Amino acid sequence: MAQQHQRSSVVGFTLVIVLLVLATIVVVVAAVFVVSEQFPSAAGPRLSPLSAIKAGAINPALALDSLAGVHDQSVAERAIASGSIETAFATLLYSTSLNDQMRAAGLLTLANRLTQDGKKDQALLAARTAVDVAILSPMMPDYNRAAALAQAGQVLRSLGKTDEATYAYDTAAIITEHSGRIDPSYRQVLLEGLAEDVSRAGHKEQARQLRAAANAEPPTLDATPYVLPALLIPLVRGESADWAELDAATTERVSLASALVAALEGNSPTPSETVRQSLEKALLAEDRLREQVYSQGLAESDNLLQRVAYARVHMEWLTLKWRVARQGFGMALVPAWENQVGAIEASLHKACDDYYVILRDVAASLPDQIEAVQGAIDVIQDEIKLGRLGLPPYAQEGELVRALDKANRERMDLGLGSLYVTMKTEKNSSQLTVIGSQ
Repeated sequence: MAQQHQRSSVVGFTLVIVLLVLATIVVVVAAVFVVSEQFPSAAGPRLSPLSAIKAGAINPALALDSLAGVHDQSVAERAIASGSIETAFATLLYSTSLNDQMRAAGLLTLANRLTQDGKKDQALLAARTAVDVAILSPMMPDYNRAAALAQAGQVLRSLGKTDEATYAYDTAAIITEHSGRIDPSYRQVLLEGLAEDVSRAGHKEQARQLRAAANAEPPTLDATPYVLPALLIPLVRGESADWAELDAATTERVSLASALVAALEGNSPTPSETVRQSLEKALLAEDRLREQVYSQGLAESDNLLQRVAYARVHMEWLTLKWRVARQGFGMALVPAWENQVGAIEASLHKACDDYYVILRDVAASLPDQIEAVQGAIDVIQDEIKLGRLGLPPYAQEGELVRALDKANRERMDLGLGSLYVTMKTEKNSSQLTVIGSQ
């Protein structure tokens, strides 16, 4: 009896120990989760914009216009006007035809529309992404960058994000005050507008400083051309039969995408599934030909700028293929690609790496040392920007920011002032920021 009682006590004690250990594990896991929520990683955006898109909410009859040859800017504008928010987001983020100015403007228009509709979380995501594009863009004129950031500040303030609004206003002010690429009259207008914005936000002293800066001597005008645009020349077509086949396949895809839009809108006697199956075959054929043409072009071209062009169009095609695989047009188009989405994303990641490696090599080969360093900076910023949109380079942001800081130090060692982008950590969170180094 005593032994039975002793065994019961041992079992009970063991059970208590097990429960205490389990409780400790739960507390530790919970603590780790809380810490990870409170202190986001320095690498990567707060939330990938693409991961927030619900494919089922995309309007295929509208989104498919992009496959049918309609410019993405037009598709995005119609999506915003019609209230098709997911369609607008998908178009603005996946697009390879929009320049940074168009993309930032579209995101801010979308953010304003979402704010008016009371969809604050989506509005915040659109505004934050516009801020990232404006800060990182290596080709967006400084006037447009500052204006976009000022507009983003207005949206963020209306959403109650006063700290983020201040950050956007401050960044716009730094660009406006330090850039030598902004016409003095435009600079004055920007600074006076920013002074009004920060004054409404309650920052009276900062408003006074901005008004004083508007009346101060502007920076020396900088007429140095941007480096990156000169490296992105159009792809020169080959004369092989493969090119003719690719042209025919692309024309077929555009025609069938238009036909599917008509069928989905009820403007065609042909059932939409019949057209979809035809479009699926066309996309598979086009994919085969593009892989063949681009691989051959990269292998055979001895012109560095044409190698950049081949790598760029390959990356752009894989971006479209990845979008199809993720039902980014609002419907299943090529089921086989949906089953291979992981492999397609890996291919896209490799294509992005290949493109930016070649582009950096071209920048490094520029005979002018200043242009070579600035070209390297432009390439790195562009790659970080792509990741901030939710595309594969997001995984490399920490590494890319370190490379950007190294390139910026090299630029300053050459005696160049002006502006540079870096990552700053404050209050246990990290954000991209623009610094005036003069």
